[in-house]
Amino acid sequence: MNYPATSFRVKASLIDAVLILLIMVISAYLIDSVGAVPDWVRAMVMIILFVIYEPLTVGIAGGTLGHRIQGLEVRRVSDTSQRIGLMMAIIRVVFKFALGLFSILTSYLRSDNRCIHDLVCGSVVVYRSQANTISPSLS
Repeated sequence: MNYPATSFRVKASLIDAVLILLIMVISAYLIDSVGAVPDWVRAMVMIILFVIYEPLTVGIAGGTLGHRIQGLEVRRVSDTSQRIGLMMAIIRVVFKFALGLFSILTSYLRSDNRCIHDLVCGSVVVYRSQANTISPSLS
């Protein structure tokens, strides 16, 4: 199998960062239009948007909008026709954020370009054209 270069994954992450920022700006505008909303509510909305975006999109749809634009999907390494599911996507993003750049740098040492968070969760990033989709798994 031909695995996407790490640079495609980094580009996908940058696209997602811009998208999340845009959603946060729109959310802030909508919250301001409501009127007197406590600051802690504003903060919680922003945190929730940031925290749920990747696990939901990867777990349910097989990838984020950035992945889609780059032609990528996150799949199970044991069966690339299956998505990793919501629970593994949550675990994956926890390790991804906790390990940060160190996790990504590991991908340069591997022929399959898997990061540490992929190794922990049994996931692999593949080209969408190589992923034969079976119904999404929510487990």
